[in-house]
Amino acid sequence: MAELSRSLIPASPVTPDQKQFDYREMDDFYNKSLSEQTRQSYRRVVRQFFTAHPNRHPAEITPKQVLAWRDSLLKKKQKPNTVAFKLSIIRSFYEYLRIGGLVTLNPAET
Repeated sequence: MAELSRSLIPASPVTPDQKQFDYREMDDFYNKSLSEQTRQSYRRVVRQFFTAHPNRHPAEITPKQVLAWRDSLLKKKQKPNTVAFKLSIIRSFYEYLRIGGLVTLNPAET
């Protein structure tokens, strides 16, 4: 796995006024798949998740917020398989960030 760009990793814990993270700049995560369709799915789902949590650094997201997002998808009548697929992408994204040192915990872990 490629190392996260050092410019994306905060030197100290993130405070609400430090929004150094841009989910669009995570090409190493998105490009880990050989399939262009899968890469597009990764980008779309991560964008949807952070659109639901605007101006939030990944380290600020809690398991409760992940569950609320899941519930909002179900309220929008998305199929359970679709919701599970999206949650798996967010879980994988957070695991990538955890391994890279950007977050200490994966709030999407089951």
